Amino acid sequence: MKWKKKKEGQPNGITIKIIPAGTYAKFIAEGEGKEAVAKVWQQLWNMNLPRSFICDFEEYETIEEGHVRVHVYIGLKI
Repeated sequence: MKWKKKKEGQPNGITIKIIPAGTYAKFIAEGEGKEAVAKVWQQLWNMNLPRSFICDFEEYETIEEGHVRVHVYIGLKI
């Protein structure tokens, strides 16, 4: 993953990264924050995925207070 330099007007604490193009498997978990993320990663570690190990990333969506939907993208070899 590449890091981009801070742009003018970009809030402090915000980091921009460039996600490399590729093939990704997408998994979705819902639940209470850390527990939802831990559960989906436990399932992923037990899968026999052809992972590239170049880039995996997560996208968080707040459903309501304390309840999130997490999209986990796993980079795959093709």
